[in-house]
Amino acid sequence: LKTSYRTMSTFNVIILTVIISSILLLNECQSQQTKVESETLPEGTFDFNAKSTTDDILNKIPIDLQGKVAVVTGATSGLGRETTKALVWAGCKVIMAVRNKQKGIKVRMDIIKELMDDKDESTPRPKIKQTNMQYKKNMLLWELNLGSLQSVKDFAMRYWRENPGKLDFLILNAGVMAIPDYRLTIDGFEQQIGINYLGHYYLARLLTNKVVEGAYGITDPGRVISVSSRAHMYAPEPISGAIAMMEG
Repeated sequence: LKTSYRTMSTFNVIILTVIISSILLLNECQSQQTKVESETLPEGTFDFNAKSTTDDILNKIPIDLQGKVAVVTGATSGLGRETTKALVWAGCKVIMAVRNKQKGIKVRMDIIKELMDDKDESTPRPKIKQTNMQYKKNMLLWELNLGSLQSVKDFAMRYWRENPGKLDFLILNAGVMAIPDYRLTIDGFEQQIGINYLGHYYLARLLTNKVVEGAYGITDPGRVISVSSRAHMYAPEPISGAIAMMEG
């Protein structure tokens, strides 16, 4: 199937808002110590919309994610980078699942610099102050090639070995698009399907027990957040028209 994609500047903001708000809002509801007052909205709800930014969320919700652990795939650019930055801002420990570790090292250094620079206005100043070493300790770089099921398995097994506790947030963000020609993954799957879907599905399956660990009392369940495209919105209606277009 040949699919046409278009990227929009507002799309990144919309998806990033969904990711961060889904994490922060749920944790806010679970915290009995945090009280948010609103003149027009019921307690515990916020007037975020498609135009809300990550800064809007971080400024409005006084959240503390210390003690939480997140895995973010594709953490070196775009939504993955900003998601990592926001989670670390709130005190969360983030495992940056990256394909290029050298690039990951540079991105981590840049994020730490932004969080520690009081003159940087790109993000609200972190309420949870950390030293350079603390930031590095809470931003781990692990190699992950979603185009290789063996790499996915190795990553998951490493998590089981090195993290005795549960996984609070598994954020499936990495992906490829608009590949110029037909390419296969190491395992022989079409590259976009193999990386965007099969690799992430396998990772989620291998870490499922870590995500739900300790959640049977529903006191503090982990969650899986899968970033998706809204390209389906460009398909003609009814669906028969979309099929005819692709086959034509």
